[in-house]
Amino acid sequence: MSVVKFLSSRGLAFRGENEILGSQRNGNYLGVSELIAQYDPFLSSHLAKYGNQSRGKLSYLSSTICKEIIKIMQNHVLAVIVKDLQQSRYFSLSVDSTPYTSHIN
Repeated sequence: MSVVKFLSSRGLAFRGENEILGSQRNGNYLGVSELIAQYDPFLSSHLAKYGNQSRGKLSYLSSTICKEIIKIMQNHVLAVIVKDLQQSRYFSLSVDSTPYTSHIN
């Protein structure tokens, strides 16, 4: 959960070219998980036991699970925002945009 929260709060990509532990191209989600596993014996044991298994094996490391965690977090944030709006008498919405000006003919 912490890795998902960290990556999403900074707008970083989650997946790489593959989902293979130990690969230089496995993306930020698995890469950061591997980094944390160097200092966390429980996570290290989990990655050693369940990492790089075939499809259909429950490991909580796949992109499918990662998407589900993101969706759960998204729903929680949305619920907090809606609750705050419902309790507020007034609210404002600020939009910041920059026009795309490089349309050169």
